[in-house]
Amino acid sequence: KEGCYTYYFSNIPADFGGGGFKKIKCNKNKKIKLLVTTIGKFIREAKIKKIDILKIDTEGMEFDIITAIPRNILKHVKFITGECHGIRDLELFLYLSEFFNL
Repeated sequence: KEGCYTYYFSNIPADFGGGGFKKIKCNKNKKIKLLVTTIGKFIREAKIKKIDILKIDTEGMEFDIITAIPRNILKHVKFITGECHGIRDLELFLYLSEFFNL
């Protein structure tokens, strides 16, 4: 969803400055506010007509993000790469099979 969100930096040195929007394994004192937009809105506003490769690294939120991409935009994506975290993976693959040969 669009809006202003708090991003929490990880308190794990091996994360190299990573973090997230959830207060899990984070330094609750080291945070910033971020304005967030949808991928569909970003693609429209940037006037992107086709995408050769879309890299997704959203730590388990892949289904929600990919299915939020408007279908008319998703059909112009050549490849998607990312990780599976065991969260709605099969549903995601079934959804993507409408657009890609899996």
